[in-house]
Formats: sequence, C-alpha cells, structure tokens
Amino acid sequence: MLKNLFKRGGRLNLNKFRGVFGVLCLASFFIPFGVFVTIPLFLLAASKRLHDMGYSGKFALLGFMPMINFLMVLVLLFKEGEEGYNEYGPDPMGEGRGRDSYQDRMSK
Repeated sequence: MLKNLFKRGGRLNLNKFRGVFGVLCLASFFIPFGVFVTIPLFLLAASKRLHDMGYSGKFALLGFMPMINFLMVLVLLFKEGEEGYNEYGPDPMGEGRGRDSYQDRMSK
C-alpha cells in the first residue's frame, strides 16, 4: 500500500487513501511523537489523492491552515477521483473505466 506513496507523481485512489489515513491516525494516537512521522506521510498521501482528483499536490499544504484542514480532509475522504487518465497519470482504479485520455481531451 505504501510503495507507491514514495514514488514521484502518480495517483492514490479513494479506498487506498482511506486505509493510509486510518493507519496514520492510529499511529499518531498510539505512538509517542508519532505525529512527527505521520505529518510528512499525510502530506505525501494527500498530494497523491489530490492528483487523483485532478488538482495540484501543492494544495496539500492547506492542511496546515485551521478549519480549512478539516474541510480538506473531508473532501479527500469522500470525493471520487477523476475517471480515466489525467495529467498526473493513469486511473488507479484501472484502464476500463473513464472518459477519453488526457491527451484526447487536451487536443479538443
């Protein structure tokens, strides 16, 4: 589950993000000073999840702003990702679903 988390670029689908988020929440709760490990991992997972929705990973930094971070986590946990290929890579749910490829949409 975490092997793609450390690769540059790519996307993380909704179910995998929920799993990573749950593990990070448990780790930060049970491990002393675990928050220092979980914050960078959350930023990596959030940026890949944002890629899946078609947004830049830089928006993950909004997680440091009070009240916006709560709303951002809700969006990351419940909003579906883009179907098909987007500028951040192929659909992590598989090739069989979705619209035209990103290149086809950009050429129109």
